[in-house]
Amino acid sequence: MTESNESITDNTDNNLSQVVEGLRQFGFSLSKSVKPFRWVGYAFLLLTLVDWVVMVVPPQFKNLLWQFQSAGQVVERAPFLLIGLILVFFAEKSLRASWEKGVLAVLSWLCLGLAVLYLAVAILLGVDAGMLVPRSDAQVDAQFQQQLLQATQIEQQVSQASPEEVAGFIQSQGRQVQGSPDQAKADLLAKLTSAKEELEAKRAEARQNQRLTLIKNAVKWIIGAIVSIVLLIYLWQATYWARS
Repeated sequence: MTESNESITDNTDNNLSQVVEGLRQFGFSLSKSVKPFRWVGYAFLLLTLVDWVVMVVPPQFKNLLWQFQSAGQVVERAPFLLIGLILVFFAEKSLRASWEKGVLAVLSWLCLGLAVLYLAVAILLGVDAGMLVPRSDAQVDAQFQQQLLQATQIEQQVSQASPEEVAGFIQSQGRQVQGSPDQAKADLLAKLTSAKEELEAKRAEARQNQRLTLIKNAVKWIIGAIVSIVLLIYLWQATYWARS
């Protein structure tokens, strides 16, 4: 019975030794990975900062479309920002250089500041989208206005011309008149009316496509900003140790 107990004790000691050795090896391998992770994180943050500077220089604050697109680009860079912060904060205070203490405190508070920034970006995106929709409609109208005006003027000229004049005009274009001059005039007016209706349909489609693109981008970017806000606030709360 004593030998059996000693055997069990030896096996337990061996198992514990293996567990301890496994944990030691894991801790050693983890310690070798910590610094590269953090340096990659700092690189991500630096590249994000460079991206932001390039986006806003030179500033065009009076350009509504520039505001909208720049705000959207800030949101689209959020994943790189968040990954960079997570990598920098990895393993908390373990294996830190002396200069990192102040940097980590600043970055922790920066998470809260960035959350406020993304809140402002989300509001700006909503406001800009609301203002850009009517401007987009006006731009589309301007593109089609000249063509519609020309079609209307030609229609008026054909309406005021006699059937014989219309038939003569058709023949001068190298085409044959089908039927009587009255029929030729009626056919030409019908074609002009159809052309105007087609232009109107294209204008309506262009307006709808522009609106849809604006709204889709605005919704996508606003959702991205909200997700970024939540994650940044969570990071700020989770990195209390960096501020203490």
